[in-house]
Amino acid sequence: LRYTGEANMTIEDLLALHQVGSVDSYSEIPEGTIITGVITSSDQEGNCYKYLTIQDETGAIMIKVDDSELYPRYRIGQRLYVECRDMVIGDYRKNKQLGFWVDGSISGIPSSREAMYLYRDDVCGAEPEALVISSKNDIDESMYNRLVKLEGCHFEEGGTATYCDPGAATSRNIVMSDNTQIVLRTSNYATFANR
Repeated sequence: LRYTGEANMTIEDLLALHQVGSVDSYSEIPEGTIITGVITSSDQEGNCYKYLTIQDETGAIMIKVDDSELYPRYRIGQRLYVECRDMVIGDYRKNKQLGFWVDGSISGIPSSREAMYLYRDDVCGAEPEALVISSKNDIDESMYNRLVKLEGCHFEEGGTATYCDPGAATSRNIVMSDNTQIVLRTSNYATFANR
């Protein structure tokens, strides 16, 4: 069934409610807030863990969900409506995210309560067009959590290393065409980690 409600706040406006602090912090969300966006993340390959990412035409946000197998229900390209009641917007390492404030940090929506907050549209469409990035200098805060495509780049250790070292998440430098560098972080639980 299609969701019968309507979004009443853009993701950009939701993000503006919270200023990133020097330590993890959160901001209240107005009662009755509903956002919508298209799902752009998947935990099917194991590199995303207990979160969804959605974006609209104004921005993108990570939604914490206390479930480690979201991909069978939440598909890339599917529209998602989020009723934000009782939720907060906070940040972790300067990345804003939606969830609940529990014991000093942002916690995910309990899997038993997903249906109270997350509403999938019954049609799965195409994912949004990716933003093209050719330099580290192209990146600003408005692009966080958005779907991007890196052009004219290569791995600094190309051909000599896998995406990830065994046993721990690993960072690899991507060298852009102007020699600026972007760091790619890969979980050792990702199915492609050893490629």
